[in-house]
Amino acid sequence: MRSLRETYEGFDISPTPLEYCAAGNEILAKPLKNYMDAQYYGDLSIGTPPQYFRILFDTGSSDLWVPSIKCSENERICGLHQLYNSAKSCTYEHNGTRVGLVYGSGPVHGEVVLDVVTIGNHSVKRQAFVQSDNRRGTAFAYAKFDGILGLAYPEISVLGATPVFDNMIQQGIVRDPVFSVFLKRGAGALGTPTGIDGGEICFGGVDKAHYSGELFYVPVSKKGYWQLALDSVKFGIDNFCTQGCQAIIDTGSSAITGPSDDVDRIIRLLGATPYSSGLLRQGYRTPCVVFIKSNDFGSSYESLWNLGDPFIGRYFTVFDRGNDRLGLAVARMDYEAEYMHGREDDLSAFLRIKFNLGLELQLTYICIMDEPHHQREER
Repeated sequence: MRSLRETYEGFDISPTPLEYCAAGNEILAKPLKNYMDAQYYGDLSIGTPPQYFRILFDTGSSDLWVPSIKCSENERICGLHQLYNSAKSCTYEHNGTRVGLVYGSGPVHGEVVLDVVTIGNHSVKRQAFVQSDNRRGTAFAYAKFDGILGLAYPEISVLGATPVFDNMIQQGIVRDPVFSVFLKRGAGALGTPTGIDGGEICFGGVDKAHYSGELFYVPVSKKGYWQLALDSVKFGIDNFCTQGCQAIIDTGSSAITGPSDDVDRIIRLLGATPYSSGLLRQGYRTPCVVFIKSNDFGSSYESLWNLGDPFIGRYFTVFDRGNDRLGLAVARMDYEAEYMHGREDDLSAFLRIKFNLGLELQLTYICIMDEPHHQREER
């Protein structure tokens, strides 16, 4: 049920093994926290002396932003987050350009500045980012993270500046131009704590302890997002991708999303009632796959499948900039396996995603977000 399978021929597997996460070399393993399977964040610092922030590492965007002391929201909202103060950093450089960044959770506005960004013990010099003075929407206001660090290609940078990971490569901070993501699922399940160990992001290599079997690689189909081609997306016997389609791997998305018409068909096949409140409470069945109509996020997403955290939680993912490809392997999920033991009757359905070159992956259950597990009635 959890194995990589189907055709192996044609995979572009690098003949040179990647370096693995380890102490004492130019590979940075950054632990992540998991809040309700919806937010995965780690810490970094900006400025000299360092100012610390909780950051969501997002492969669906390319820019870095953090809230600043110029925060124009009400005092209570601003007080929920760490705020960047350029006057307290001797490495701050003024730019002054105002920009707006657009996310599925709302827009972020602010001023472009430059400063030292430190991840672990390694510092990126003269990194351009946005010191935000206005974030619209409650999603950002009450998020557990303070800001977002984009890890997509420079082609979609709104700032038009060199993104953090590109600077890490250019400044010799990482040995290999790759990073990898392991997400642990299960936070927010009934009886589990929030803010628990959420996995790891590893800059410059991979950690074999986080996956089983081999890594199989699929080429990036278009630089911008981490985008790849799909041969099919099947739910039961229904194929929602008969002419081929495109998907992105997005660590910044708490859901799997798809084209509106396809999602509507899946909802009808499930007999599900769409959950539209926008807020998830503890007690719902997790881990789960939640479908949201992609046009909720704007025209750039309308025709794409977005494989977010529920997918990455199943499949350890390597983002290989040096070869413009994505590596996938079955993630080790000890916590999730323990939680799901004996719950096979709760599994709702199968979603099968087939990539170019023959790789087929299976997500084994979809939860319907309209009723809490502990209040569910037998029908």
